[in-house]
Amino acid sequence: MFQYVRNVQTRYRMEAPLGVGPDGVVHRAVAERLGAHPVALRRMPIPVGVARSILRRDAETVASLGHPGLAVVDDIIDVDDETVLIASTLGTQGTLADRLALGPLPIDQAVEVVRTVAEAIGSAHGLGLTHGRLTATNVLLTEGGPVVCDLVQAAARHRSGLGENAVERDTADLIHLAASLVNDTDRSPRAAAYRSLCRWSAESGAGLDGFIAALERLDQVVEPPMPLPTTTTAPMSTGPADHASVGLVVSASLAVGALLGAVATLLPAVG
Repeated sequence: MFQYVRNVQTRYRMEAPLGVGPDGVVHRAVAERLGAHPVALRRMPIPVGVARSILRRDAETVASLGHPGLAVVDDIIDVDDETVLIASTLGTQGTLADRLALGPLPIDQAVEVVRTVAEAIGSAHGLGLTHGRLTATNVLLTEGGPVVCDLVQAAARHRSGLGENAVERDTADLIHLAASLVNDTDRSPRAAAYRSLCRWSAESGAGLDGFIAALERLDQVVEPPMPLPTTTTAPMSTGPADHASVGLVVSASLAVGALLGAVATLLPAVG
């Protein structure tokens, strides 16, 4: 799948820098051999030998899985005996961190992003790979949806076998990321249930499978119906202000009831 090439310029045309990762600057590049296909190109210190062989094996494994939420490594270029260049999926719409800089996500979008990322990480765990540093910076936004990047590169950095601590760290990072997507300005029952789910999952150390199952149950949380208009013949009515007050009380009661029901439905599923 991958070839040994020392002259990188014959394969890629370097363009603007995208950001700075743990190993240096990540560039946007155009793969001339793939019909001017844009990629993210980054340099990594991986020496010739076992580590580089594992890197290639993991890249091919992830590519063969074909999960839409996992970035694919298109190419690994041996620059010298100590360094490789990795060409992978480009976030055509930036990263999730870029989007969050503009403000929190609407609750429906947040749920979909978290669901995709959670399922992608779960698939990686099934392959024996852990990420180890899942943040909004490592989630690319593309036309097809969110994509987790740096999985293969991260696995290459901390190859110590797949252990419970690594899986738990990914899950904790995912829950922390989920909680950061929305804030208290959204008072809808679904948003409140989502925040409660994130908070409870973080405090209880919920597993990834339980967290995903609880996310699925969020689809059962709907907005409360609009309150029926109050009648003008109520015996205690004294004017329009009283009618408005009754409407607010009914609305609040319905919202509280919906929230309590949603939380009761979600939380037992986590564990």
